[in-house]
Amino acid sequence: GNYINFGDFSSTVTSSAQTQMLTATNAASGFGLYVYGPTMTSGNNIINAILTADLSRPGTSQFGLNLVANQTPLVGVNPSGYGIASPTSSYAQPNLFKFVSGDIVASADQPSDYRQFTVSYIVNIPKNQTLGVYVTSLTYLGLANF
Repeated sequence: GNYINFGDFSSTVTSSAQTQMLTATNAASGFGLYVYGPTMTSGNNIINAILTADLSRPGTSQFGLNLVANQTPLVGVNPSGYGIASPTSSYAQPNLFKFVSGDIVASADQPSDYRQFTVSYIVNIPKNQTLGVYVTSLTYLGLANF
């Protein structure tokens, strides 16, 4: 689907969710899969994006994602399928999350058969986070390399 409900945020427990996508290309030089969008906001209130890969830290303002299986929190699975595409290094480390709009999150440098990616999202908030309905709208864009 195109909607994730994280439920009620807590300053003591990480909120997490996941989505999946399928990639493939016959482009001779492969492709790049980009993510675009803002971090989580509610009006003027912001949950900070994780700009460099970091652990999930309950009690801290954090929004991030990765494309691998994680143990802390327990969310996500590793890529699967016959293709060669893989997450880029910043998004391929278990238990480390990041979000920078415009980043390439997965790629292949040659033609790639079908590859399924599971994107894991985390949200952490501090105790003083302003109440509200926090939202973001992310777009994933796959571009062939020529």
